[in-house]
Amino acid sequence: GEPELNWQALCQPGQTLVFYMGHQGLARLSSRLIEHGLPRDLPAALIENGTLPGQRTVRAKLATLAAEVAALGPLRGPALLVIGEVAAFAATEPVLRTALARGDAAG
Repeated sequence: GEPELNWQALCQPGQTLVFYMGHQGLARLSSRLIEHGLPRDLPAALIENGTLPGQRTVRAKLATLAAEVAALGPLRGPALLVIGEVAAFAATEPVLRTALARGDAAG
């Protein structure tokens, strides 16, 4: 069944939501968040195998992320689902990953 979540608390403006293994049930989760008030066009990202050489990142609007992820085919590794304005910055991740590999990222 569906987990008992405090949808009203999750859907407050200005928050960043992060779900571990969020690709499982992504379409349903996205729908429920939209039903409870999150904007359809809120940035969202799914990051599979984060920080590893095989990392895949999908950035989209909350309403379309599930379809974008499905187009990739099956996910093979652990994944984080990030929902909120910060997800719009996911496109910069290859630069950070390269810097971390060289050991010169500020941290």
